[in-house]
Amino acid sequence: SGPLITNARLLVPYYIANPKTDSALTQSNKFFTTWEKIINPITVAASTTINYTITSGVANPRRLVLLPMWQKLGGLSTLTNPEQSPFDSVPATSGPFAGLSNLQVYVSNKPMYQYPIQFDHEQYVEEQTQLGVGGAQLPGQTSGLLSQQLWEQNHRYYTVDLSRRLDSENGSSKSIQVSFTNPSSAFDMKVIAIVFYEKRWVINTGQCQLSSA
Repeated sequence: SGPLITNARLLVPYYIANPKTDSALTQSNKFFTTWEKIINPITVAASTTINYTITSGVANPRRLVLLPMWQKLGGLSTLTNPEQSPFDSVPATSGPFAGLSNLQVYVSNKPMYQYPIQFDHEQYVEEQTQLGVGGAQLPGQTSGLLSQQLWEQNHRYYTVDLSRRLDSENGSSKSIQVSFTNPSSAFDMKVIAIVFYEKRWVINTGQCQLSSA
């Protein structure tokens, strides 16, 4: 067999920039934001209460997510990192029925709740209200939120919306702390804590120069 085409010509379209158009499209101070994250693992022994500082200072914190999982489940003393085990469903899910008791979150040493709470599915939906149609007041219009059964059994991750609190102090550096109790008397717990914060950028579209605001 031989080549199908022996001669070919490549046509490349081009355009001549219009100075007025370039001037209109060029922006020297285009502003946009992205969400960055800080990830810390927290290890808690059975029936133990911990107060842990996730970060000593971050500007514009927006959300805190906690993913609890059991350690040494099934009597395996070496299973200290269940998220790396092929025999465990985490981190696609939380640990089976893994929960946190007496949860409290501190931003700049200020508690987010009046007192430590027992975080349940109702509180989970409340923290996610901005994701649903009409404020997620209708159960059928909650943007695919987990049902109570799914959340309680195998997808129990904890999320706290920090953007609805302390809005007047946006831009200043804040510490993020969390305290909770491992309710199990038999198994240790590992909790992956993720803090999402807003990063602000300025781009010069003419020179493609990017800088943090």
